[in-house]
Amino acid sequence: MNNIVLNIILGTQSESALESVFGTEYNEQNDRYKKVVLLFISKAKKEITYGRMKPELANEKVNNLMRLISNPSSKCNQYILGSNLPFADIDLEVSSLLGIYKTTSLDDVEDIFAEKETSIGISDYQLEEYRQFPELLERDIQFGVISSEQAKLINEKFAIEGGSNMGKTLTKSKPAFHSKEIDLGFVEPILLSAIVSLMGLLYVAYLYLVV
Repeated sequence: MNNIVLNIILGTQSESALESVFGTEYNEQNDRYKKVVLLFISKAKKEITYGRMKPELANEKVNNLMRLISNPSSKCNQYILGSNLPFADIDLEVSSLLGIYKTTSLDDVEDIFAEKETSIGISDYQLEEYRQFPELLERDIQFGVISSEQAKLINEKFAIEGGSNMGKTLTKSKPAFHSKEIDLGFVEPILLSAIVSLMGLLYVAYLYLVV
């Protein structure tokens, strides 16, 4: 089991290799166990990809996961055995196991990404999810899924897109607005004079009737 998980993290095996451990038929306890393992694998891969964890430490982390799972006081163990715990608690425990919350200050986080390229490195699908559900972006920043530099670039991208869309809206509406304008030229003062004269005549007629 340990070797399979380690190989999946390092990319020498696919996640389908877990079927040899958990089987293909549904079993609730095995399904819960598999979810915890897949969560750990996903986070461990990201830690290595973003340079926050050295690949040679993966074996130690996998061993720590198995000890955590077998510990009756752990949330992972309780979840696997059927306790009705929110999966967010499992996420937090696995994250802590990987050291995601051990950064002492925000400056340390910034230093980790200081020498990395500034491209966002986020898929279009994930960007669209962040656009529709900003709370997901906040969660992934908190859990260390994306860096603070990536979050900054994403927010800048959304701000630019928002301004661009507003500009397009104004550009489209402007010609329609001007098309409704009518320039009467020299006729305007003549019409205005006629209207004022007519109003004066109506007022005089009104006074005549009243008297």
